[in-house]
Amino acid sequence: MILAEVLRSWVHGGLGPVVAIILANVGHYTVGYATAAELVHRGVLSDSEAVAALLIAGCANVLMIFLKASLATYISIFGSKLGLRAWAANLGSSIGARLLMAYAILRWS
Repeated sequence: MILAEVLRSWVHGGLGPVVAIILANVGHYTVGYATAAELVHRGVLSDSEAVAALLIAGCANVLMIFLKASLATYISIFGSKLGLRAWAANLGSSIGARLLMAYAILRWS
């Protein structure tokens, strides 16, 4: 629901700049920052839209980090069943917090 609100706010201006930030951020977070800065500098996105786009783009990075590093750790400590549940809860809260911040930035800016 929160993601839908965030995406809906960009429909009027087009999703092209947001998709560009997300794809650049998946390559490396510094490329995402540079892309967002350039889009803000050119007036394509506002400051708050760029920050929200970077938060959403960071969700993909969080997922990659959690898959590479955390999943094996949680399973080795807690076993497969509980470890997977703990990992999923941690991943969900991390992504949920990012989406909630993006929504708040767009809603109250």
